[in-house]
Amino acid sequence: MEGLQIVGVIILVIGILFMMAEIFVPSFGIAGGIGFLAMTLGIVLTAETFAQGLLYFVIMLCVSVGFLILGYFVIGNSKIALKAKLNEDPQPDYRTLLGACGKTLSPLRPSGTVEINGYRFDVLTQSEFIGKDEAIRVIAIQNNHIIVGRA
Repeated sequence: MEGLQIVGVIILVIGILFMMAEIFVPSFGIAGGIGFLAMTLGIVLTAETFAQGLLYFVIMLCVSVGFLILGYFVIGNSKIALKAKLNEDPQPDYRTLLGACGKTLSPLRPSGTVEINGYRFDVLTQSEFIGKDEAIRVIAIQNNHIIVGRA
């Protein structure tokens, strides 16, 4: 190997390292672009003739464009992680709790935790203090908040 080819291999390895860094470190394509340029320069420098280097460059360019097209059309349009609809009803319907009784698990000043029908809920009172382990009753549902009062 001649000196220029050794430099080309070193630049090629640096380009591969930059491409690997792009995967793990968010650089918005800067590391990937530097890696692509370094890999291209490394491949061209390892060639024995100018024509061979040009051929390597064209092959690398075609492969890169092919991967871009593959990523855009095949992977870009698939819904691997995204769903069209997340939930039918994203918020629970607390109206069924109106009038239900339970007990406080923490002091309500005016918010805290209660247990109703075996389930824990974060609730609000109407500006009153209710101590721990006291009986409560659901008196209203306002803006998806459960409002309780003393039973």
